[in-house]
Amino acid sequence: MEKHLKEAIQILDLSAHPELEDVRIYLMDVTCLPPEVLAYLTSTLCLKEKKKAVRFRKELDRRVYVAGRGMLRVLVGECLNLYPPEIEIAEERFGKPYLKGFRDAFQFNISNSHQYVAIAIHPGDQQIGVDLEYINTKLDYWEIASHYFTSNECDNIFTHRDFYCNWTKKEALLKATGVGLIDELNTLDFSKEVNFVDTSDERLRLFKNRKYTLYTLGNEEVIVTLGIREQLARPDYFDMEVVEEDPHAAAAVSHVFLV
Repeated sequence: MEKHLKEAIQILDLSAHPELEDVRIYLMDVTCLPPEVLAYLTSTLCLKEKKKAVRFRKELDRRVYVAGRGMLRVLVGECLNLYPPEIEIAEERFGKPYLKGFRDAFQFNISNSHQYVAIAIHPGDQQIGVDLEYINTKLDYWEIASHYFTSNECDNIFTHRDFYCNWTKKEALLKATGVGLIDELNTLDFSKEVNFVDTSDERLRLFKNRKYTLYTLGNEEVIVTLGIREQLARPDYFDMEVVEEDPHAAAAVSHVFLV
């Protein structure tokens, strides 16, 4: 069992970012999981999750859901010394999941695309969000970009990888806040290393004057962005220190101030 899990799961390299020493991002390819491992992960699900799993029409979608939720329970159980099936996962106001009894002490987020699942965990009170996107080189991304990206962002998009990097930044930030996707994605401009985003959206207004840092990394097949809220909030956010990006870092770093 352990051998199969190690073959299917990769821990993304965040060693170039000491500020993330307590954060782990796990990337899993569900097609590498043999039936017995998938059966074990299914056994860790709660009744509601099992009922949802059987409703998926496509086998890959079912495997992704079962593997993602099951592995999340296994990882959380290992961190908190809990029995995976007994872990209670609830939802916040806008649908962001959290652990009952550990809301301010343990953070997690999950994302999936194609055959891959990304799980981010953080034993602390800093909000986190993760978005994973499979790089579909057949996608005609220009129509999507022109609708959901700002003109400055579009000016920086030359490849499919550029497109997915920008898309995952938006989703990771919104998932970190917990509001989920908003209608006016083209009001969020992440074209610079330091970005000031207007909280005109009613849901984002709840997070005004907060700073988030985005870490984007990946490989030839996927892009993953982690969004994490900075622990120290200061009213003079225009003067807040920004950590310079190491050119040899594992992730590209950008910063977002909600104003």
